[in-house]
Amino acid sequence: MAERKSRRPWRSSSTSKGFLRRHAVTILIVALLAIGAVSFYVAYNNYSNTLIDLPELSTIGYSQVLVDASIDSNGDGVVTLTSGCMEIRTHVEAAQAESIYNGMNGITPARPNAHDIAADAFQNLGIQVLMVKVTDVRNQTFYGRIVLRDGDRVASLDARPSDATAIAVRMQVPIYVRTQLLQDNGESIC
Repeated sequence: MAERKSRRPWRSSSTSKGFLRRHAVTILIVALLAIGAVSFYVAYNNYSNTLIDLPELSTIGYSQVLVDASIDSNGDGVVTLTSGCMEIRTHVEAAQAESIYNGMNGITPARPNAHDIAADAFQNLGIQVLMVKVTDVRNQTFYGRIVLRDGDRVASLDARPSDATAIAVRMQVPIYVRTQLLQDNGESIC
């Protein structure tokens, strides 16, 4: 019987070159797929991080404010928004001021009001309240937005600033006022 040659467990360099020649197209396709996968990963991650680039989330041109709410001697509600040396005092319904005050102080009435229900619904549904913005004043009426996030979706909803503030204080999120609005309608307190 003829003796068989034993196979070598490695390939010679000439065999490797032959392998590369025979499989060049396959190697090219695999490389292109890998580059495509990396590009998709980078694009997807950049897309998911675009939330910070949404105008609804920008606070450029806004000042964060501290809130106070009270009822004056006439029984009218007063909400005060303060940032640095500027302050805006505005009159609201007494129930609105009371709701803001209760939210700020963690007071829960025996029966929840609409602000308590909204805050509870947002929490139970996993909807994040990101911020409240007071955006404009027209004919002595303030306008605002409440900015919400649900996963990768962001919504900026038109809201009365007093309602949005009552929800914001319950959710402990920042409240912003357009800086120009503060300067034009506010009072210097320093």
